[in-house]
Amino acid sequence: MHNELGGSLPALNVAFYYATKGSEVHPNVHGKVQKLKETVKHHFSAATVSCDLLGAKELLELARRAPTTVYPLELAETPISSSGQAGFLCLVNLRDFFSFITDENGNLLRHIFESNVRDYQGRTQVNDEIQESLKRTKGEDFWWLNNGITILATRAPQTGKTLMIEDPQIVNGLQTSTEVYSYFKEHNPEKDDRKLVLSQLGFGNCLRKRRRLLPF
Repeated sequence: MHNELGGSLPALNVAFYYATKGSEVHPNVHGKVQKLKETVKHHFSAATVSCDLLGAKELLELARRAPTTVYPLELAETPISSSGQAGFLCLVNLRDFFSFITDENGNLLRHIFESNVRDYQGRTQVNDEIQESLKRTKGEDFWWLNNGITILATRAPQTGKTLMIEDPQIVNGLQTSTEVYSYFKEHNPEKDDRKLVLSQLGFGNCLRKRRRLLPF
């Protein structure tokens, strides 16, 4: 698989995790870490290799972490809602959307794309054109030139112009989202008031049904 993707120059990251219920990781295990990294480097010289050794203390800290399930999203305008609050359509500033799809360290929240059956396609013509439209800060607004984003959620109560989205899953717009993420990570523009179109579907009990039926 790595050879097949070689032409697109992928970044290869190899991560090893060793876990034990013991209070400490045995010194013999520590001694094998460097050899393990050297073995991977021998086969994949450009790979980034990491190895995390977890004892009982580290496992307990991981178990105590309460995963965030509600994510705020600032809206540019008041959303248009359908009857029964089954969904809505709205505009979102690109920077606010970037904040929505990243954590406190600026890393992409990959788990909110798990319901999208397509992975990021890399440097394709379509993605290159999306990136070019992001770099052209003058002219038509971004949402005129690119597809919108579709999110499924359990709930999304609105406070002012902020949506508190519970258990979000981006089911359409993974390519656009990743290009927006890459653009802001690389260029970090201080001012960018362009917008994208966002639609939200599926609250409460209808979430599971819609995940099966949406053709994305």
